Amino acid sequence: MMERIVRIVASFKARRIDRILSRPAEHSEHLLRELLRQNAGTVFGRKHGFASIRTPEQYSERVPLRTYDDMEPYLRAVYQRPAGGILTNDPVYWYYISSGTSGHEKNLPVTRRGMAQVAEGGSAMYMKYVDARPEHARIFSGKMVMLGASAIRGYINGVPKGYASGVGVLHLNRILRRCIVPGMDILNIEDMHEKMWALARLTACLDVTAFMGISPLVLAFLKKMQQDFALKLAKVLPAPHAERIRRAILGDGTLDLHQLWPGMQLLVASGVDPDPYRKWLESMFPEMFLLEVYASSEGFYGSQFYDEPGVKIFPHLNWIELIPVEHIDDPEPETIPLSDAKKNFRYEVVVTNVNGWYRYRLGDLVTVVDTDPITVDDISRRGLVVNLSGEKLSDMHVRQALTEATMKTNISVADYTVVAVKDRDPPFYALLVVTPSEGDLGELQAAFEEALYRSNNEFRVVREMGAVGPTRVLRVPALTETKVEDTHPQAKVQPLTLDPSEIRGLQEYLEGL
Repeated sequence: MMERIVRIVASFKARRIDRILSRPAEHSEHLLRELLRQNAGTVFGRKHGFASIRTPEQYSERVPLRTYDDMEPYLRAVYQRPAGGILTNDPVYWYYISSGTSGHEKNLPVTRRGMAQVAEGGSAMYMKYVDARPEHARIFSGKMVMLGASAIRGYINGVPKGYASGVGVLHLNRILRRCIVPGMDILNIEDMHEKMWALARLTACLDVTAFMGISPLVLAFLKKMQQDFALKLAKVLPAPHAERIRRAILGDGTLDLHQLWPGMQLLVASGVDPDPYRKWLESMFPEMFLLEVYASSEGFYGSQFYDEPGVKIFPHLNWIELIPVEHIDDPEPETIPLSDAKKNFRYEVVVTNVNGWYRYRLGDLVTVVDTDPITVDDISRRGLVVNLSGEKLSDMHVRQALTEATMKTNISVADYTVVAVKDRDPPFYALLVVTPSEGDLGELQAAFEEALYRSNNEFRVVREMGAVGPTRVLRVPALTETKVEDTHPQAKVQPLTLDPSEIRGLQEYLEGL
């Protein structure tokens, strides 16, 4: 019954999102007009003349581009007066805790309408997935696992603050809540070791059909289930479930997750690029589909659709402007609306939405790979560029090269980081990988550098000149797991870094090179 109902609803919603995607300018401009009208009387709206703005061009002329630092004075005022009137007329309903890439906690205001828009974006993603093939509705016949963090970690003037993943679960409708685990009893566990073990005991007894949530935490949990928890679970679970675990234990003591969860069909990835991990995930779940989502604590921007590459941008959830990448460092860079994006061009993303972010520079770079509908790929953070000898290596170069290398060598990677080692002569890059594969790391190194040569000609030149030494590849036991469990639930390992001390344990590995 659930599957039949879901398929009917999915068909209706999928057609609606197709209509929206086909007319991006119409829907995004309607959203902008509504935001200006609704918030004209706020402190921010009065200062920037929202009431007299009639066109997107006037909006961009009167409202300067802003970073988080530029927004901080307004955010401090919101903390003092959350009932509304500073950035939005809607009161603050919650604060999402975010670290971004800075590692410092930020408390980002969210309105009820903001939460509703995120829910709408997530619903569109799932409905398009279900509508693509009838058997996809079976994800609602089992349990979907949401790996998230605490919904309430304190209060600011009476308004709760917590992680978006936990807040989202807390506000699920009753139908979805029946399909999603765990409950708040596990999500609210602060100790990450204890949380993962509680989640392992729960999910080992269930028919799991999907994983979603904080991607570094999903990857870390799957790795622990596969490599660490099998024998321990077999000892503590009741007889029927313990026997199920024992049947799924392989000869090397690891757990065959596909045998444990044969109905597993979907993994929703957000926060990290999933491509470098694709081989490892496919080795565990051969029939699983990996769905990429583009979202942040500030809003929901779009998602991948089943069997279609790239992330479709939803124009009705945010007013989005784009800065051509060659102009992002200009003192006052000009922007273009989302609907004017050009294929194969790279841009920085600027958003305006119902949570009070106005012409806000997310710090994200995207490549537009299609304009009908508008589809982006290679989502990365601005500023992640390392320059040992003129090569200007970016995190995008690293991700693309590692994805190609893992596909070519058939070596699966569960986690990775690239460290620029500048205190050697010549300097070099160290690729540290967590991999269950027994493949030749020399082959991985050769394939990785070969891919970098194709995507970054300057890297090829400095390597051939000897200004940068050969890339070293080292197999390490853990990266994301250590970072996530020892700091906070949304911490992420940087794909490219100049500072080995940022990630505990890297320095000792580098000293052994």
